[in-house]
Amino acid sequence: EVIKTDIVPHSGVQLACDGEKLPFPDGSLRALFMIGVLHHVRETARLLAEADRCLADGARLVLIEPSNSWPQRFLTRKFSVIGEFSDNTVTEWRNEGNGPLTSANLALSWVIFVRDRRRFEERFPSLRIRDMRWQLWLAFYLSGGMTYRSFVPACLLPAVRWLEEFGAPLARWIGTELIVEIEKVGASS
Repeated sequence: EVIKTDIVPHSGVQLACDGEKLPFPDGSLRALFMIGVLHHVRETARLLAEADRCLADGARLVLIEPSNSWPQRFLTRKFSVIGEFSDNTVTEWRNEGNGPLTSANLALSWVIFVRDRRRFEERFPSLRIRDMRWQLWLAFYLSGGMTYRSFVPACLLPAVRWLEEFGAPLARWIGTELIVEIEKVGASS
């Protein structure tokens, strides 16, 4: 019952579609799970409106996005190879890129769900933030997650994972990823 999608058709997906124009009927989805999608979308408010439209009452939208922490911004400046940047001063929830994977502002999830949370809640009253968790994913970066080349030998990755667990209490300030869980609530909620 899982439909794997991407904006670009390839062998790993069942459906190529644009998050700003989802091809699903109103209220038909039990969940939307997006990994690294929001910060690439041109009009993020349209993506959120589409999620609102497609999700059934009680359904969840889960986003895994960059965190806008100083380590994440540093890693992006040093290692991003696809035009990603972090600008947490933007006033509009949008990207100016003119194609998939261009001009991605990695700070957008933080801007929308942390800095502009009240604005999000007013604009999308039926989408309720249930949980936000920051994760320290050093293993992802050090194993080559952004550049496809590992920075540490595989035998050291268990030590890196231990560091992640040890640093968990500080994840809100040094975490590299933000996980946002949103529930679609009915009109009477």
